[in-house]
Amino acid sequence: MADMLKELLEGIKQNTAGLRSELDELKSKHLLEDPLLKEKLERYDQEFVELKNSYEKEKKAREQVELKLQRAKFLSGDPQDPISEEQKLQKKAFEKFIRYGVGESSKASWAPDEWKALSSLSDQDGGFLILPDFENEILKIAQNSAEVRPVSNVGTTNRDRVQVGKITQRAVIGWGNENVAVDPQDLKFGLEDMPINEITALVLIPNSTLEDAGANIFSELSMIFGEDIAAEEDDQFMIGHGVGRPEGILSNAEVQSRYVSSGVAGALTDPTHNGVDCLIQAQYKLKKIYRRSGVWAFNSTTEGIIRQVKNANGDYVWQPPVQAGAPATLLGNSIINPEGTPDIAANSYPILFGDFRRGYRIRDRKGMTIQRLVERYAEYRQTGFLITKRVGGQVVLAESFVPIKIATS
Repeated sequence: MADMLKELLEGIKQNTAGLRSELDELKSKHLLEDPLLKEKLERYDQEFVELKNSYEKEKKAREQVELKLQRAKFLSGDPQDPISEEQKLQKKAFEKFIRYGVGESSKASWAPDEWKALSSLSDQDGGFLILPDFENEILKIAQNSAEVRPVSNVGTTNRDRVQVGKITQRAVIGWGNENVAVDPQDLKFGLEDMPINEITALVLIPNSTLEDAGANIFSELSMIFGEDIAAEEDDQFMIGHGVGRPEGILSNAEVQSRYVSSGVAGALTDPTHNGVDCLIQAQYKLKKIYRRSGVWAFNSTTEGIIRQVKNANGDYVWQPPVQAGAPATLLGNSIINPEGTPDIAANSYPILFGDFRRGYRIRDRKGMTIQRLVERYAEYRQTGFLITKRVGGQVVLAESFVPIKIATS
């Protein structure tokens, strides 16, 4: 398209140059009134108009393409590419709201167009929808800080409840003509509702920071909310009881029923056990399809104990990362550390091994909201920010997990 515009511009230049040359010649010969020459000039003029119209048409088409690209960048969360004056105004109004608030207590005056831009983001609970780039930054930090989310099946939804399929058995496979009539196993595939729950986080920011034009408020809020939401989600994905929150894997009755016992009362190991037996049993209780993608999950305290476990040859079963940024491994499978997982104690489930991507689903609903709390913390000269995010989590394939239960006796 750029080449086409260049060609059209060149044509206009040539047309204009030709017309100027003809006019100069006619002026010198005093022949401007000649009918044939008038016709020639009119033809030049018509060509000029056609070239100019083509140029404007192609220029407009190019601007439309660039506008679509800018819109895509904006919606994907690129703060450097606002797509219109309206969205620039929306961003400006949102930042003014974050720093100064609205209403009688606001330290900023609001122009009608700014108020209109902010009002377009209001929600029914008295807060405001977070702008896409701000929301994406929070989600990015949460993803990078999370343990369970990166290894699970994650998707988005626009609903308050999601139907998820639960598969508890696999199909029987037959070969050849003699097997074409083989009866499949009962493939228990059912739909269950996964509620999308609200998670709310509150953080206080000093008013002096909010009023500091040089302070990057969005960066600070994104970091705090992203990291803390990630930690809370990890806890619930592992041990949540599903009442107003995601279902925890270790709270699922089917998952618990598949446990392997530690064989040692109140501990993973003792001086008379090498401690590796229950880990191997858990690993090989899973079918190969799950085992090869399996991940170990336990908190840092438990990992500190597992790091001391040796096999019969005296080798440590925990191995450090092979390269920077890679996870440590246990018996060849990677490790994550959701810190809310229980410590090692009698009758607890401190260790989980499984294929999270097949067995656990997480669904995020787009549209985070934020509320500004001024009066509640005024005496401390701080402002509270309440961010609400909506997420659901549920076990869909219990057979892809095996927990280790610490024995009681």
